[in-house]
Amino acid sequence: MLRTLRESKGISISFVAETLGINRDTVKRLENGITEMRVDWLPKLSYLYGITKEELMKEYLNERRIANVGYREKNDREN
Repeated sequence: MLRTLRESKGISISFVAETLGINRDTVKRLENGITEMRVDWLPKLSYLYGITKEELMKEYLNERRIANVGYREKNDREN
């Protein structure tokens, strides 16, 4: 979802990283669900992507919930 938003606005990973004061790898990990969203990133990301902080957090949490359910289901099948 974060990658889709960024790409739809034509924003580079480098620009997001610079805006948030983090490195490009952290942005990639955030987009891939490896790094957790930090509250202090919300205002800047919502501004960059043109959505409210509430919408951004709702979509982010929904995406994380779906990913976690899939992970648990896969582990249940393997055990």
